[in-house]
Amino acid sequence: MKLITDENYMLRDFLKKALAAESVENGRCRMCYTWRLEQAAKFAAENGFDAFTSTLFYSIYQQHELMRETAQHFADVYGVKFYYEDFRNGWQEGIDISLELKLYRQPYCGCIFSEEERYSKAIRKQRKKAAKERKRAMQAEA
Repeated sequence: MKLITDENYMLRDFLKKALAAESVENGRCRMCYTWRLEQAAKFAAENGFDAFTSTLFYSIYQQHELMRETAQHFADVYGVKFYYEDFRNGWQEGIDISLELKLYRQPYCGCIFSEEERYSKAIRKQRKKAAKERKRAMQAEA
């Protein structure tokens, strides 16, 4: 499989958008999902791909419904399919395999605010608790 990467960091652009979105509910994440998923959909459409998705659908910490709705919107806008699969079921197995293979695991989504939050023990504890509750709810639905 050919890997295509965008090596433009665009931190200043991200900060301008994120800080403006901070006052809205889920603003920072909503802004980021919108920006990133639109780029993915547009790139997929412009380059003749059948579909697009995001590695964020693997994370138990992400807002899947918000991401899914956002991705589907841009799939419709750009006329390219959005591939959704809930990869969270393989989350722990993925961690175990990556540790066994000694692969680097980024402990945050990539957002500079998320990176700062990973160093805060209080925030980490709160998020871990919320993630466990989401996981339990997901298992109860299955």
